[in-house]
Amino acid sequence: MSNRRFVLGYAVSIFVFVGLNAALSYAAGSQGVRPKIRLSEDYWYFGYLPTGAVVHHDFWIHNSGEDTLMISKVTPGCGCTTAPLSKQAIAPGDSARLSVVFDTKNMLGKMIKDVTIKSNDPDKPETQVKFMGVLNSEHPKVKVKPNVVRFFPSAANNNRMQKTLLVSNGFDTDIELKAVDYPRSLVKITPVSVKVKARSSVTIEVEQTVAATTEEDALGSITFEFTGPENERTTVPLVTYYKRKP
Repeated sequence: MSNRRFVLGYAVSIFVFVGLNAALSYAAGSQGVRPKIRLSEDYWYFGYLPTGAVVHHDFWIHNSGEDTLMISKVTPGCGCTTAPLSKQAIAPGDSARLSVVFDTKNMLGKMIKDVTIKSNDPDKPETQVKFMGVLNSEHPKVKVKPNVVRFFPSAANNNRMQKTLLVSNGFDTDIELKAVDYPRSLVKITPVSVKVKARSSVTIEVEQTVAATTEEDALGSITFEFTGPENERTTVPLVTYYKRKP
């Protein structure tokens, strides 16, 4: 009798151990397979913006987890901002584009705006991206003319849509100028970076190489960053030609 009890008890112990181990393994696996949101950046500085500018910047939402990341809601913090998302379901290792378009009409001075993103990431169900600009103002020393770039096929030169920007340096020392953000798939900038000598100017060529396929993509901007006596940015609104897909 004692042997039977011993065998029965031993069998029950093994069963409990196996069951508990399986449950723990399942729980660990369930916790491991989850989405994880990661932003390319959570802040963007446009710098100085001309009067009534409509400017654009792309934030990228990455899924570095092991399950599908679902973006349930994107909420701009102001009616002056739109933020269309390229897709709501982001597979592991994939990304989605959040295209922030900021209309500065009737605004003045330094402004910080935000866009709230809600997802199924259990560790970070809500996150934000922020952007800032000095509105309706040009930098007192570094000026870009024209302050808006517009492309029209009717104004093409030898079938090439090109515009020339004149950048003037009013400082008593040289500055380094670089185009740090622009729609690379649509336009080409030459040169991308250049030294601008003290109290002088340089020209920068902007060429639209392909047509945008949506009206939203046609609205963009070019952000220049300069370093020297002062480290700052200035952004030029960009309106490209777009052609709807057939």
